Amino acid sequence: MNHNFQGLKFFKTESSEQGFTIFELMTVMAIISVITAFAVSSYRPGNQQVILDMQANQFAQEVRKAQEWALAAHQVGGVSQYGYGVYFAKGGSYIIYTDTNNNGHYDSGEGVQTVNLDNNLEIAACSLDSLVLGPASVDYASVNFIPPNPTTKIGNGGASYDKAVVIFKIKNMPNTRRVTINRAGLIYVK
Repeated sequence: MNHNFQGLKFFKTESSEQGFTIFELMTVMAIISVITAFAVSSYRPGNQQVILDMQANQFAQEVRKAQEWALAAHQVGGVSQYGYGVYFAKGGSYIIYTDTNNNGHYDSGEGVQTVNLDNNLEIAACSLDSLVLGPASVDYASVNFIPPNPTTKIGNGGASYDKAVVIFKIKNMPNTRRVTINRAGLIYVK
């Protein structure tokens, strides 16, 4: 067996080799590490902002659902109700309810569904506003839709107000979303 290896070069002997030095590789790795650290650290607050937006919009949808139930004269257990609404208070949840005793606001035992907020979110503030009474910061309130029109009643067991504002907040951060419901039944998120 005679092999002829003359045309093959096993070792490159020229000094003009191309490639990266260890210093260049370490520099690129450091830059990639810094960019990755920045991206990961900014991901969490961005993710929380998305959750905040989704929760505020879900709340607005739940208020619209109560409004639609009043328009459709929705029955619970085969019985028509006096009204449908959403009760909210400072904290981590709100309640969708049916007004079974015709008083125009939420009472214990009228809840159909309790909606718990994400653990990092809270209802930070509630306020009611009226042209006659002026603005009032409150601990709780309800928005009640009375069939068949539906007539909107906003309040906290006493006087009726023109609008309610619910402020959702990321805990320990300044980010908020404001949901406003007015007497005409308009609901918007800012």
